[in-house]
Amino acid sequence: MYVHSCYLHLPESKAADVATIYLVHGAMRHVLRSRGRDAAKQGMSAILPFHVAEHQYIIGYAPDADNTDTIELGVCGEMIRLKRWRKGEV
Repeated sequence: MYVHSCYLHLPESKAADVATIYLVHGAMRHVLRSRGRDAAKQGMSAILPFHVAEHQYIIGYAPDADNTDTIELGVCGEMIRLKRWRKGEV
């Protein structure tokens, strides 16, 4: 999958709360973006487009969030045929 944009929305977070978007493959977590929240912002987006391959997924993580807090991860992208992906025609 080719991801055009990815946005992590944390409406109940406080200033300086840390938020991270990960690309996960097996036991490895690759940080796409991580930062402390500014007072005027309610979330963050991955800066550049990226690819998600087989057996990979995206997670949004906010260690300072409570059980009742809302955490939303929006992903906009397009699917690529597996045959093209494996040939490297991306």
